[in-house]
Amino acid sequence: MNFAGAIAAAACVALLVLAAAPRSPVSIRLNALRPRTPRTFAGLQALRLIAPGTLHASGLGMTFEQLLATKLALALVGALLAAVIALVVPIGALVVVGAAYGGFILPSIVVERRAALRRDDAER
Repeated sequence: MNFAGAIAAAACVALLVLAAAPRSPVSIRLNALRPRTPRTFAGLQALRLIAPGTLHASGLGMTFEQLLATKLALALVGALLAAVIALVVPIGALVVVGAAYGGFILPSIVVERRAALRRDDAER
């Protein structure tokens, strides 16, 4: 069981490092030029995790797949952090689930706030 936890922790750290890496203008431009709906994620886009217009208006240059990967990575990081805290403080499994949910929702909040700020700037 300790080995599985160590593998999960290493995966979370690796995903966090990949998510925090700065994006170049070239990769943003290439993402804008590539087709929007690959067949692999066509079923996932029906979930409507966030409106495509909001994602585009945020100006982050992310695709739906990248947003989904970020949401899943932060959900894993939140669950991992809560699980580590649960080793020291008896907080229960509900807090771990809540931390995973918070990590899953956080990227959507950031995208929606960025889009709202850019829309406000455009109105001014």
